[in-house]
Amino acid sequence: MSTRPLRIVGAVVVVLTLAACASSAVAESGGEPTSSAAPVAPVAMPTPTPSPTLEPVVDPSDVTTWTVSAERIGPVVRGGAYADLVPDTAAFTVTGWCQGVMAFDGEGTAQFVIRLSDDEAQVRAVWVVPGAVEEPLSPATAEGIRLGSTTAALTAAYPDLVTVVQRGADTWGYAVGSDADGWLQFIVENDAVVLMGASERQMAPKEWCA
Repeated sequence: MSTRPLRIVGAVVVVLTLAACASSAVAESGGEPTSSAAPVAPVAMPTPTPSPTLEPVVDPSDVTTWTVSAERIGPVVRGGAYADLVPDTAAFTVTGWCQGVMAFDGEGTAQFVIRLSDDEAQVRAVWVVPGAVEEPLSPATAEGIRLGSTTAALTAAYPDLVTVVQRGADTWGYAVGSDADGWLQFIVENDAVVLMGASERQMAPKEWCA
């Protein structure tokens, strides 16, 4: 008698037994195949740390690092103590033009004219002008306006610019700001900014010592 059919039957029994075991394992695990590998925990991504915002560095001897605003021109702060200012700008030659008006001149730079309080203790206003230098180094406003900027650039930078005075066919005085916060002043001559100033009032100085 041949034993081959018995071997086939035995193999079928083994296969069915294994399938039953697999089905039982799936049922016990809630219907999902089981795995011997440990579950992988999600990796928390680190929160990026924002870069700190650095204040611009003001070099008292380099006017190109100075910012012009209604409150100040570089280290010259409107309302600040004049005694503190003089040592801070030691790279400049200081000249008294008249009572309460001082001029600061640096090599190759624009000229800074400072009007003091009656007791000459505080800075009331400060302006920057070309002085005797043909193309002086100049500070700039936060919007990029500096000595030599055009009228178009000025009006584009300051939509709220107001006209203060007209001194001639090609000379205009402008200002932007408020009485509460101070005024940023500009004089434009022949389509170029020739004066910028920080003062408490709308004022375009014509004579420094008048």
